[in-house]
Amino acid sequence: MNKRGFTLIEVIVVMAVLTIMLAISAPSLIDWRQNAKIKEVARDILSGLRQARSMAVTENQNIEVKINPVTHQLKFNDVVQKTFPDNIKLEVAEEAEALTSAAEKSTIFEPQGSCNKLLKVRVNEDPSLEIKIESKATGLARLP
Repeated sequence: MNKRGFTLIEVIVVMAVLTIMLAISAPSLIDWRQNAKIKEVARDILSGLRQARSMAVTENQNIEVKINPVTHQLKFNDVVQKTFPDNIKLEVAEEAEALTSAAEKSTIFEPQGSCNKLLKVRVNEDPSLEIKIESKATGLARLP
């Protein structure tokens, strides 16, 4: 470096190094963003199930929750609460059924907090993003 600033060569070298670093990191940033969107869908489904159970208890009435993997919708009493992106695959199952992405499944949360059917939802075929209602008595939903 001379007394008046950086030389043109120094600036070009720094720009080349920054360009290479950006080219290396860009694919991982894109993957990270896609994974964050998928996890957000799983959290939204879990939150919706918990909200429906809470509504059933506080309003002292049954709340039917339907999850449709074809239309990518979560409904409470046939009112759409959330629509998920089409590029995310949803699979649902009631009770001990196999997961399917072809049919709408539902459960009813009752005023005491219980539900009439166990429900399982998997996002993008990822076992770590499988939301389950594991007990009819409590109606509590969780992610693994």
